[in-house]
Amino acid sequence: MTLRIESKDIINFITLQKDLVNAFFKTYPTVKDVTWLLDFPKRGNIKLGHDSWKFIKHGKGVMFLRETPKPEIVIDVHTNIDNPKLVDVWRLSTYFSSEFFEADDNEIKQVLSEMVSAGFLREISESQYEQVIEKMNNFQLMVSVQRSMLFNISPKFRMISFEINQDNVLEVLVIISEGLVEEEKDLAYSFSGEVEGDYPEIESSHVSFLLDTREIDLLPRLKFLAFSLYK
Repeated sequence: MTLRIESKDIINFITLQKDLVNAFFKTYPTVKDVTWLLDFPKRGNIKLGHDSWKFIKHGKGVMFLRETPKPEIVIDVHTNIDNPKLVDVWRLSTYFSSEFFEADDNEIKQVLSEMVSAGFLREISESQYEQVIEKMNNFQLMVSVQRSMLFNISPKFRMISFEINQDNVLEVLVIISEGLVEEEKDLAYSFSGEVEGDYPEIESSHVSFLLDTREIDLLPRLKFLAFSLYK
């Protein structure tokens, strides 16, 4: 069966590749040698949402294979593990073939060329392409923050605001009504981490807590207001 590949399929691949690489580095935060992978584990397992993946180091890359749910999907980051925005014909052909489709290499190259012309990718070399990341859209960022907060709000949270500073660090300010236990603090760390995962260009996140029981309109806030509790 031949699959007609579209640009959205390649974008979906890049998104999945970025999610897997981010999950890998969060699971193995001490690895540093991204060129030769000398300190990388030879094999192991990671979780991505509810999906279970295994990985195998080979050469200068890492191959990820989804174990559950089936079917098995293959993402072969065979080079440049530190730049998951890169894509090439080999990765895409391996990925689409793992989903039981026969992807034609010439067709893949054609779609990649069209994506370069449309500004979605830049051509790095004859065989490699890199996703062009637009400046973070404030509306999309707000949606990401509010989605991440859905199950991560404590009744003690009065207001949550955020901004991205000049160093691409996500700053989060949580105004609280009374002292928090560690589990309640973890709620804020959790949603800030989820937003960080949504945007590879965010370098890190920092959460501050401030106890303030004044009227809501008098509370300090960062650039964007994500949550406020009026009583």
